[in-house]
Formats: sequence, structure tokens, C-alpha cells
Amino acid sequence: MKKWLMAVVFGTMLVLGACGGDGGSDDSSGDEGGDSVDTEQAESLYKESCASCHGDDLSGGTGPDLTSVGNDMSEDEIETQIEDGGNGMPGDLLEGDDKTTVAKWLADQK
Repeated sequence: MKKWLMAVVFGTMLVLGACGGDGGSDDSSGDEGGDSVDTEQAESLYKESCASCHGDDLSGGTGPDLTSVGNDMSEDEIETQIEDGGNGMPGDLLEGDDKTTVAKWLADQK
């Protein structure tokens, strides 16, 4: 049963990773712009590493609802949560720039 579940999860991650538009993103024009977020990249990273627990639409599942997480947590707090984990969430699911990109994007969810 566990092998089957892992195969389904892995297959889903592969499919979601392969999905993605080739259209331009509104937020990807300035990588050095400080507060700008590459929304397409952030959503892709979220789907790969977070959606299985927090839902494809941020509505929650085994993990909490993140639809308005920016109201409750700052970007730095979200980044620390991603790094350290806690309350059932494993740490270090994302690292470096990927962690920062997702934290910025989630902080904008209000």
C-alpha cells in the first residue's frame, strides 16, 4: 500500500512538474527588483513541494489553509517555517532561492 501511494505521489509530482505554460509571467521581468516575485516559478515550486499537504489551491488538506497566510505571517516567518518545519511539517522542503521565492509568494496571499 505504501509503495502504491508513493508511486501515485511521485507520478503526480512528475505530471505537475511537466505542466506549465510557455506564456510570459507578469512578475518575472525583474529578478533583482527586490519585492517582485516570479509567480509562475513560485507556483511551480509550491506544487512540487507543498501542494500535497496544503492543496493545489492553498485551501489546506493534511496541512493548514494558506489562502490568507500573508495576513498571519511575514515573509521572514514563512521562510523560517519552510526551513525549520514544525507542527507536523518537515523542514527543508525548499532551500535557498526556491525557499525565498515561495515565501515571498505566500506572503502576498492575503
